Amino acid sequence: MLIINQYTPPAPSSLHVQVDDARFSAQQTLSGLTHVSRAAVKRRVSLRWAYMAPDKLQTLLEIVTAQPLVSLTFPDPLTGSDATLACYSLDRRVGLQRIKDGAPVWTDVEMTFVES
Repeated sequence: MLIINQYTPPAPSSLHVQVDDARFSAQQTLSGLTHVSRAAVKRRVSLRWAYMAPDKLQTLLEIVTAQPLVSLTFPDPLTGSDATLACYSLDRRVGLQRIKDGAPVWTDVEMTFVES
């Protein structure tokens, strides 16, 4: 379902795709006509894992922070098939639920990727 730089993380609990118009402008003339201009259509992919094992989380964070752009493959509602895009990670959030047997239990792992 999801591949980030040839790494297949656990299936996310949720995956949201937002389709944005890049450099969008709309202007209305005095006669009432509207002129719309956009440079491109870009996707923003938000991922959430309710729980992630510490080793999987560490691997994923290392991949995402190692370089500014990553390759992201995901089911794309715009094309109806899997899409592979060059993306940058906008943010990464991780919640610590508790410490169990001396190891952290990571929950609510969230990442957002924006098409470059």
